[in-house]
Amino acid sequence: MWVPKEKSLADVLEERIHANPDMTWPFDAACKYAQKGAARKLHKHFDAFKDLTEKLIKDFDVHEGDIGSGSIQE
Repeated sequence: MWVPKEKSLADVLEERIHANPDMTWPFDAACKYAQKGAARKLHKHFDAFKDLTEKLIKDFDVHEGDIGSGSIQE
């Protein structure tokens, strides 16, 4: 799996937008509709995430020691 190590996602997107000016409009339009700050009803997102995580752990029978360090191997 390729993992970007030298550039952030923002840098990559900015380069692509500069390379293709037609990409600027969709980003500008999306930014006008995106709410600044925390999402509305953020607690609902956390509740849903918690429920899904619990179901996933139950379905796959995951235990505390089963999870590795979380690093991506190339």
